[in-house]
Amino acid sequence: MGCAGRKRSIGGNHFFAIVQLNKQADEYRQTTTQLAQIEANAQHISASEWQVIAEGDANSKEIKELAGVQTQLLAAILDMRTRYPHNNALDSFYQSYEEYSTALHEEVRLLQARDFAQARKLDGEKVDPGCE
Repeated sequence: MGCAGRKRSIGGNHFFAIVQLNKQADEYRQTTTQLAQIEANAQHISASEWQVIAEGDANSKEIKELAGVQTQLLAAILDMRTRYPHNNALDSFYQSYEEYSTALHEEVRLLQARDFAQARKLDGEKVDPGCE
């Protein structure tokens, strides 16, 4: 192979490497964006839940938004678990979120039943322990 052939081969290898690096960079950007959305949804859920508890209003717009935001958050987490299987940190986060979500659903049920004392108790024990 002549000098020009080697240069083309090296140039082709560099091009392929750059394409691969760009692909990885795009995936990292998508993951970062998705993590930011997960964090925003989690904060929205927390703020809405706090407002519902503070107001004691089982029919507030916040309580109606909770289900939708929780669904979006769960979908994002499941998507990330599919993209990154066997990721211990992600698996741990998913487990914690499932426990939180179950407790939050029960809290919403108690609020809708107008059992504010039990809802506050559950909030302090399971939904936001240590935040009372």
